[in-house]
Amino acid sequence: ASASSASSSASASASASGDALSEPSLEHVEEPPRRSHDLHTHVPFTESFCDGCLYDTGTGDRFHLRVRLSCALSVFAPDLVAETSARSLSRHDIRARCAQYRRALERFNLALYERYDKDVAEICQNLTSAIRYLHVDPCGPQRQAITAHDPLVEPYFTEISTRSGEVVPLANSG
Repeated sequence: ASASSASSSASASASASGDALSEPSLEHVEEPPRRSHDLHTHVPFTESFCDGCLYDTGTGDRFHLRVRLSCALSVFAPDLVAETSARSLSRHDIRARCAQYRRALERFNLALYERYDKDVAEICQNLTSAIRYLHVDPCGPQRQAITAHDPLVEPYFTEISTRSGEVVPLANSG
């Protein structure tokens, strides 16, 4: 649930500052074609990404975004875009640029992690309130035993089978 480069996952991007400079063997994900309003330029070494730099991988996972490789290169290695060769950079330069890229990913991901943490806090608060109501509150049903028939809290999801036999979860609305 985080942004990463087109050629690596977030965890691989996070390890970009290590000593090894070998290319990680990770799955390849094709970047979708750019739309005309995605075309933009970058100020080198700004350590930020605009909306046109990001794309959804289409997996349906929450916050699963990737950074277009062309955007990452134009921001963190603008001289390589023209030369198309890393041979002109020293190992120190490559490590420094990887560290800059990692910091930019961490800054971008921070907002997503904060949103996730807020959602988890709300879930915990909702569970606490439901448990109090179901088991303690004088206005609630004051359930005593916790069994398979009377669980600690009512389920949030019910699994049903579709006509094709696939089992899918549906949210209970109360």
